[in-house]
Amino acid sequence: MYASHEIPALPAKEFFDCCNIDEYVTTLEDASTLVLHSGFELSLWPIHDFVRKVLITRRVGFTFRIAKNGRRTISTQPLGEAYPSMNAYLSWIPKHATPYGYIGLFLHCCRKLHLDINPFPKNPQAQRDGMTAAECYNELIVLLRHEAYAPPFIKATRTLGRYSQETFSEMKTYVDELFAPRRYSKLLVVRVDLSFRKIFASAISWSEALEYFKRFLANRRWNRIFNHCVGYIRKLEYTPIKGPHFHLMLFFNGQLKRGDIHLAAQVCDYWKEVITHGKGYGHSCNQTPNKYRHWGIGMIGRNDQLKRANFLYALTYLCKKEQLLPLEVPKGTRVITRGEMSPSAPAKTAHNSKLVEDFSFRGKCS
Repeated sequence: MYASHEIPALPAKEFFDCCNIDEYVTTLEDASTLVLHSGFELSLWPIHDFVRKVLITRRVGFTFRIAKNGRRTISTQPLGEAYPSMNAYLSWIPKHATPYGYIGLFLHCCRKLHLDINPFPKNPQAQRDGMTAAECYNELIVLLRHEAYAPPFIKATRTLGRYSQETFSEMKTYVDELFAPRRYSKLLVVRVDLSFRKIFASAISWSEALEYFKRFLANRRWNRIFNHCVGYIRKLEYTPIKGPHFHLMLFFNGQLKRGDIHLAAQVCDYWKEVITHGKGYGHSCNQTPNKYRHWGIGMIGRNDQLKRANFLYALTYLCKKEQLLPLEVPKGTRVITRGEMSPSAPAKTAHNSKLVEDFSFRGKCS
């Protein structure tokens, strides 16, 4: 089990997949608010990996040599192998998006060189703006290295990273408290995504979405599906396609509750049929254990170090880079909320468990 509050070290692509590929930031016209959306249709890992490779070497993509006959030849270097993909990379990023991290750096530099309106020709030897496309590609590589160490990029990266780490630390502490000796020796962790059907998503306002979720939390007191529920972590997100939606982890007393797959399906159905009256859609992550390399949900014992470590991997998704919500969101809304921790109390009897459940229903903003 991890003793520190640091986000566990995942293999690079895996961490990227769970934390970065579906986010981009839009700046409102008054430049006062950053709005982080989710919903890239394609994994942006190739762009991230390309920029990473650029920053760990001083090489260029193409080298040039004058042959004995006076003809100039171009040789493709390892970094140049990505040249045919440049225009595709740009097309993957939604218009009007300003991503953070390496994706944002890539788009910023491409726009600075007007590659978004005058893309690379298919042949790197072709002319583009008075130079060969290969020379322009080298210019992009040099600009990436220069801008990566510019104060704005460094400041933005540090700020996002700090918020992400602070959120992760708080949520990890919350779950560690649930596992404390006088609380629960086992937790049954259910992970669901609660959203709205496509035909309704665009018409669902922020206030309406939040009211649905508020009703979902309040109604748990009177629904047996949520018996022995001792806490939760909720993440609010938005995509143009799905509209406002919620990523939710529910924690149940594992001594008194079993069957996470069936339970997750019941929670999804409850959201769809009872809370949203047919407008909602629920996805159960518990139903597809083979999809995840690190299975961090389901039944987790206090002393099961492997499962608790895997749970931290699952938690990184909810704690990925901090988001600021758009101005339409009701004042006081937070991206991540969690249940409030109760005073220490034995959790071995149904009566004591119920006392803790009732206390944990009060939401606490992160």
